[in-house]
Amino acid sequence: MSGAVRRVFTEMVAVDVVSWSGLVVAHVRAGELEYARCVFDDMPIRDVVSWTAMISGYSQAKRSTEALELFWEMVDAKVVPDEVTMLSVVSVCANLGDLETGIATHQYIEDNGFGGMIFLGNALIDMYSKCGCLNRAWQVFNIMNRRSLVTWNSMILACANHGDPDHVFHLYECMTTSGFLPDGFTFLALLVAYKHKGLVDEGCRVFESMQRDYGIEARIEHYRCTVEMLGRAGRLEEAYRLITSMSIPSNYVIWEALLAACRVHSNVDMGERVVEKLLMLKPERDYHAILRHIYAAAVEKEEVKEIMQTTMVNSVNF
Repeated sequence: MSGAVRRVFTEMVAVDVVSWSGLVVAHVRAGELEYARCVFDDMPIRDVVSWTAMISGYSQAKRSTEALELFWEMVDAKVVPDEVTMLSVVSVCANLGDLETGIATHQYIEDNGFGGMIFLGNALIDMYSKCGCLNRAWQVFNIMNRRSLVTWNSMILACANHGDPDHVFHLYECMTTSGFLPDGFTFLALLVAYKHKGLVDEGCRVFESMQRDYGIEARIEHYRCTVEMLGRAGRLEEAYRLITSMSIPSNYVIWEALLAACRVHSNVDMGERVVEKLLMLKPERDYHAILRHIYAAAVEKEEVKEIMQTTMVNSVNF
């Protein structure tokens, strides 16, 4: 924010709480959190807008501890938060993975009449998932009277990320029968579930259906998950062809996913091809070290194979 604006503000004859809060909001939106905090601290009276602006600013800047401290100061100051305030606080708990604070925040939400708000319900499902507590995510989901596509996606993604593919498929069926059409997030969760179950052919069909039947363009996350799914199954050539035929530019992350599969399966030929691609994208990284591991694993694998064959021959002769 320009110094001229601040001078106009300080020269105003009467500055009310709305003007103070507006200046805090303007500084936060400009990414000037230190200026915003100075104005906030100088305010003779603080309203919910100024408190929420500062908490949201800290949350977006990943200054989670400051956001939480300020929220509990707000509570102590008897200023009633609104839904936007609580969304920021729940988001902070999710980013921290702080289950204890998340539970306390959830209790505050219930005790202060925010419990029926759909956006907060969605945020709580996401928070509990990121805090590693799928049971509590289910509890929130099950008591929600109204659900949006985001609600379904949040619960489906939670189950997918916690390695619970059967519930992913069940929720997807319930979602579609409730009249909701899947989006890119839904399909990502489905792909994760198929990957966990090792249902590669089914996963590939879903990947194709997403684009063909629903007109949803695959993002890098969809490609990466499908590559990992193919890689786990040892279908490295298919994974390679998928990457080279992507409708969007590939990045080093997706090639690294294939390289990891090459290491698992000790595939030297594919590993060399992938490293060649990676060195063009990230020349500063030591991918040759991984390639050496693949060479060593392949040699060891061949030696073990020879020993087993020799043992079998000797057993027959004996």
